[in-house]
Amino acid sequence: MQLPLPNGGPRRNWFIQLTLLACAELGALFGLALGIRHAFDAVLVGGPVAVQQLGFSWLVWGLALVLVSAVARARQRPLGESFGQHYARRVRSRVLRCWLSADTEGNDKAIPAVSPSPEAEPDTAGRGSLLVRLLGDTTALSRWHGRVKARSFANLTALLVVTVALAIVAWPLALAAMGPLLFGLAAQWWVGLQLEARAAHARQQRARMAASVARTLDAGSGNSADVDNRAVKNLDRRGRKLSTGMVDAARASGALEGLGMLMTGGALVATLAVGTYLVGNAQASAGTVLLAALWVGQSSRPIHELARAQDAWRRARVSERNLSRFLARGRGTSGGRKKGAPRRRKEPRTEGQS
Repeated sequence: MQLPLPNGGPRRNWFIQLTLLACAELGALFGLALGIRHAFDAVLVGGPVAVQQLGFSWLVWGLALVLVSAVARARQRPLGESFGQHYARRVRSRVLRCWLSADTEGNDKAIPAVSPSPEAEPDTAGRGSLLVRLLGDTTALSRWHGRVKARSFANLTALLVVTVALAIVAWPLALAAMGPLLFGLAAQWWVGLQLEARAAHARQQRARMAASVARTLDAGSGNSADVDNRAVKNLDRRGRKLSTGMVDAARASGALEGLGMLMTGGALVATLAVGTYLVGNAQASAGTVLLAALWVGQSSRPIHELARAQDAWRRARVSERNLSRFLARGRGTSGGRKKGAPRRRKEPRTEGQS
């Protein structure tokens, strides 16, 4: 079995609608900046008369763009949630079908251990911890595909359009803004790789700790004090490893957000520096430099959202990889049940399932 296609069925239309809505929102904001540029140039050239002439038309133009942006933003959340929940239902149904098929066959190797390690203990963990992790993986996938992916595509499109528009208006301003943006995107990709590895390690530690707790609870009460103390110490040791993994993943997430701030600030400073030089040498107007600064400033939100999207995408890749392993190894060959013997129910192996 394989995971269902994210954009299959009605989700394809939802993805297109999400992308168009995100582009409409960003386009309205950048159109507002373009209107500010024209108004600024008109005020500098025409004085108070130009201000009176622009008053009503600027009011209508600005309110229309703000309304388009607000409506597009409000519509994206429920549509994205519908997309994510629809996909999550399909994934959960497929996981359950795979689970029941393996459970009915009574296959000893139905759901083998994934990523075994020297620290792996016997297979005694219950179904609950594995089910919780699989549901968490499904939630991560629905969040990425439903809320983040389409908007990330729109944000990348917006950055590309802004760069092309700056190149048309004044190509030195476009070069000034591209430097920090390209450097930041490359750095975010590298940090994203580190985040994915650390998130996978943290999930593996969480799986091991859950299996350890399940074994302790399955053993029941009535153990000696030494056995209980060893169980508590073991849980504390695994908890420290989990905490270290979670902190490492959070450190990578913070680095992504910091790079987003660096990209925005660096692009704005570089644009203003080059724009000041161009105005001083009569190669660009003050309105053009203001337009470039507004465009770069309004690009801060797409840049920050791309940083958060990198975080969501990397974590979703970890979840998708684990769900794919579960589905790929969930159905095995016959476990050698004797003819006429009753079918026995086999607990899926969970140790190492990360």
